[in-house]
Amino acid sequence: MLNINKNLYFPHIQRLTINESSKKDCWLLNWKNKLFMLNWDKHEQNIKKQFYYKENTPPIPEFYDNMLNKLLFAPTYKNLVAIRKHCWQALLELNITDESSKSLLKETTMIPCVAFVKTAFLILADSIFGNENEPYSKDYSLKVIAFHSMLYKFWCFQVKPELICRYAGLEELSSRNNIMQSLNKSEHKEINVFLAAIQKHQKTIQVTKGQTHVKKKN
Repeated sequence: MLNINKNLYFPHIQRLTINESSKKDCWLLNWKNKLFMLNWDKHEQNIKKQFYYKENTPPIPEFYDNMLNKLLFAPTYKNLVAIRKHCWQALLELNITDESSKSLLKETTMIPCVAFVKTAFLILADSIFGNENEPYSKDYSLKVIAFHSMLYKFWCFQVKPELICRYAGLEELSSRNNIMQSLNKSEHKEINVFLAAIQKHQKTIQVTKGQTHVKKKN
């Protein structure tokens, strides 16, 4: 039987709470129990115990962190089940990886784990809520940026800094953004601004000369 001794810290998918002040927006009542948000609190607490955590460094640029905290999702029940299934499969794959493996082999055996995580967040990004008349957002650049932002924040401090962009699919995004003809100039610009912000953030999480990552005690 597989021993789960290595962990991945996922954000919590929670139902949107409709408080009294929100009830003035009548359309919200129609979506009661159908809208969800991501709660990153426990994720952020746990990554501070990780080996790669760097003190006083946020896991993603503030602008995109605020964006993620405001996003609403409207996944179907089947999508919720699929998301949880892929998260669990990612955890299983992580624990199959042999710690004693050489770097190249370890990175290769991580491919299924990374793929399951990517699929979970892709399903979630595809269910970003638009509005009462158009439940599923058609804002392509928002979905793209949200998807890669979630992946980047998820992997930050859970793996080596040099692997984060690869696991978050940012290398592919950078290449695709230059050739996607379907996007308008504004959408191209939004994605390029996002990529530039992440590139800048990458420099803040790198360990510089004289610094070391310190293993935190639980």
